[in-house]
Amino acid sequence: MEKKAIEQMPYISKTVIKKALEKANSNTLRNYISYWQKKEELLPVKRGFYVFKKFIEKSDNALFYARFLATKMIEPSYLSGEFMLQEYQALTDAVFGYSIATTKKTTTIANQFGVFNYFLIKPDFFSGFEQKKYGDMLWYEAVKAKALFDFLLIKFRKKKNISKDDILELRINWEVFGENDWKEFEKYVNISGRKMQSVYKLIKIIKKQ
Repeated sequence: MEKKAIEQMPYISKTVIKKALEKANSNTLRNYISYWQKKEELLPVKRGFYVFKKFIEKSDNALFYARFLATKMIEPSYLSGEFMLQEYQALTDAVFGYSIATTKKTTTIANQFGVFNYFLIKPDFFSGFEQKKYGDMLWYEAVKAKALFDFLLIKFRKKKNISKDDILELRINWEVFGENDWKEFEKYVNISGRKMQSVYKLIKIIKKQ
């Protein structure tokens, strides 16, 4: 393996770089990484992981790279919540950053590609997403119903008593959800606790008004 090969990889670890440099020791590896970064050839993603600028500049990679990165930096995970609701035009307020569901931990990672907000969900709720692909990049995005479920689940996780006003304050555009979306949403509600079932009852009241 050589540098040209790893320049076309979307996500590179120090271990992969070391293999590409063949017999490089720790000092040599560190010097190469430092040199490439100073030349702005190698871009840091998170601690110990990088991507070459050549990959980002190739074709339309830059348009999708942040989405790929979102579900790669912490695995398993998928884009969901307010980010995906904005994509589905279900939120009237602007959303900044990426929201990602994961079974690992709640945390935030910020780098030059964006702010990535990871929220913890139970393994039972780790479903309702689709695989997306562009070139060598694969990532996962929640379907409309699951994005809404995750959003509401996290929003009201620490709130004991939820009112109709609490839901109205979220400024959700209910018109973008069709009959099939609600059927799928109900499927997730049925495997959740009383809180989400109460939230769904309130949503039904709001929709009828």
